[in-house]
Amino acid sequence: MTSNFRSALSAVLSLLALFLAACLSNGEGGAGTAGSAVIANQISPASWAPLPGVDQIALSSEVIEARKRILGPDALDPNKVTFWWTGVTNFIVSMGGHIFLLDAWEIVGVHDNYSPVSRDDLVAIKPEAIFIGHAHFDHAGDMGFIAAQTGAVIVGSNSACETANRQAKDLGLTGEFKCLVVGTKKTPDPGFVQTIKIWEDLSPVTILHSLHSEGGEPEDLQEGGRPVVFVPDVLDYVTHLNTDPAEYMGVVRTAQDDLSTGDGEPTLGGTWAYHFGLKNFTFFWNDSAGAIQDEKPFGTAIQKVLRGLPGCTDVHLGSILGTSMFTRGFEDALLFVDAVQSEVFLPGHHDKYLPGIGGGAASFEAQWKGEYNTLKNKPELDYLSDPQDYMVPRSYSLDDPRWAKNIGGCAR
Repeated sequence: MTSNFRSALSAVLSLLALFLAACLSNGEGGAGTAGSAVIANQISPASWAPLPGVDQIALSSEVIEARKRILGPDALDPNKVTFWWTGVTNFIVSMGGHIFLLDAWEIVGVHDNYSPVSRDDLVAIKPEAIFIGHAHFDHAGDMGFIAAQTGAVIVGSNSACETANRQAKDLGLTGEFKCLVVGTKKTPDPGFVQTIKIWEDLSPVTILHSLHSEGGEPEDLQEGGRPVVFVPDVLDYVTHLNTDPAEYMGVVRTAQDDLSTGDGEPTLGGTWAYHFGLKNFTFFWNDSAGAIQDEKPFGTAIQKVLRGLPGCTDVHLGSILGTSMFTRGFEDALLFVDAVQSEVFLPGHHDKYLPGIGGGAASFEAQWKGEYNTLKNKPELDYLSDPQDYMVPRSYSLDDPRWAKNIGGCAR
């Protein structure tokens, strides 16, 4: 066994242990700053003033050139909505000439150049806002790094804001940024919906307090559960081995954020899903898929919201894997897809983002498509595969008549 392979294996096992500890923790232990404290850069929805329209934004030549270099010359086309997948459920979005992020984490640790975009690239394009679904490290590990250097507004829980402040401080970054705080883990209840006008010139954003994936119960298997069966392929973790100790420590640091609590408020701070619209086009994004079966707490309420999103949903970006995959398989994710009833669905959280758990899109594809095809009214599936689909733009024209038919009532 070579020394490089031993190093890689050690890193794989260490990161897997951290990930499992973070995801399975209920947030009741540990030490941290008070999650319920109101800090200076937190803004409530009632006090929020919309961000300026695209015509009022002055960009430096460096930012303009960075956006062209990283996203392409047509990235800011106001007649298109474009998504660039950067890993897990992280996306760069161009909408109405605005650039923003869905989650904020560069795949780091044992990886080296697996995803073609870096956290420095995410700073260079200067996003205006960062929407955080939940504050686990693989979704929010770089939010403080990016926000403190760009002034991007963080939209998410109070705990996400607190964690971002701590991240920036730990990195010695002093740039100012604001947080639009939409709630905490406990308030409001899951199923609660609020509508906030984030930008002056875009439609209001509908924000749902959703549910994080939960560990499945053994009884699920007795009731017909179909666990996800896959063979983790660690070869890419070895061939893309990152030997920079700072990167390993970065993963350790951000994974520890998941375990920090204060006043009984977990860093996770709840799970939030977002619905955006511009003209005839809408899209919905959820970075985790919890149990929303009718018999589950808040399940019926969340399904009702998903089926009644304003203007329906044209494109759905959704997580397809979670901690319930070992007993319920894709059941929870499929319930989200079935309830949202979009025209197009793009999956996430199925790539090689972490050794052992992140098996890669290819290892899940056959089983996912097999179960997906059982849906009565399944959307068009655009199955994202890693690493070849990282940063490959998915563009949708606002003038496409396909979206217009949803106005005034869902066609599906």
